[in-house]
Amino acid sequence: MSHREFDAMVIGSGMGGLAFASIMAKLRRWRVLVLERHFKIGGFTHTFTRPGGWSWDVGLHYVGEMGEGMRGRRLFDFITDGGVKWGPMPDVYDVFVYPTLQVRACKGEANL
Repeated sequence: MSHREFDAMVIGSGMGGLAFASIMAKLRRWRVLVLERHFKIGGFTHTFTRPGGWSWDVGLHYVGEMGEGMRGRRLFDFITDGGVKWGPMPDVYDVFVYPTLQVRACKGEANL
């Protein structure tokens, strides 16, 4: 029987890759190697800034199901050992501005 340095390799450090690596390390005690070509881990969770005050995020905008006891929250709490603190979204969480129209995105099912 040969010795393996890692039980799994994950290519890409986006949320899916990091979640898989964390879960397998916790549940199976696997040694997981995560490979990423960018200088920073996180995939589409990055925010970029440019001179002149311009900034934008490249993917993840909002995360749902983070209320106490909800499935998404339980998964995040397991992966992070409860290290992520979640806050409620503001009543108006986004505003879309067009030349002749402005749309406010408001939280709550009734507002959709």
